[in-house]
Amino acid sequence: MSIFHLRPALQREILHFLRSKGHLKASTASYYEYKDVIGNREIVGFGNDGQPFYFDRLNKPFPAIRFKEDTSEMLALKEKEKGDWKLLSNEEKKQLYRHSYCRTYAELTAPTGNWKQVIAGILGIMSITLLVVAAERTYIYPPLPESMNPENTKRFMKFALFNRIDEFDGYASKWDYEKNCWKK
Repeated sequence: MSIFHLRPALQREILHFLRSKGHLKASTASYYEYKDVIGNREIVGFGNDGQPFYFDRLNKPFPAIRFKEDTSEMLALKEKEKGDWKLLSNEEKKQLYRHSYCRTYAELTAPTGNWKQVIAGILGIMSITLLVVAAERTYIYPPLPESMNPENTKRFMKFALFNRIDEFDGYASKWDYEKNCWKK
């Protein structure tokens, strides 16, 4: 049974105890457990829930393993890193950073432009909806009845006013019969 099926707090306690007694190097147990997945990359931290996987996230900026596997030139550069950092060129410092991390904070927080795809999707769905509604009105729904055209609507309004239909809350309630005009 692996200790990685236990609660993360208990895992940390067991690993800390084993490391303090000298039975376990920095992360030997998790290295051999996940070696087929992570390859030759160095485990440098606890990671997300104790799993040695690489991820770029702002809320957890330090992944459990390095981004790239160790090569002979990178091992030589790591030996040089142990000395004075003033002897390292800017290019070598960038190589060391890119060996451990995939992206910088500026690259993580840079806008991705996904909003353009979202807007395009929304506009596309709206245009398809409008086309479907127009097609339904043209080919599926029957034509509007005669009573719906403006001329017949005015005729019905005059009829309702003359006969005092809906005198309390309809058209007739808004007509002043003494002055023959709309109430203000």
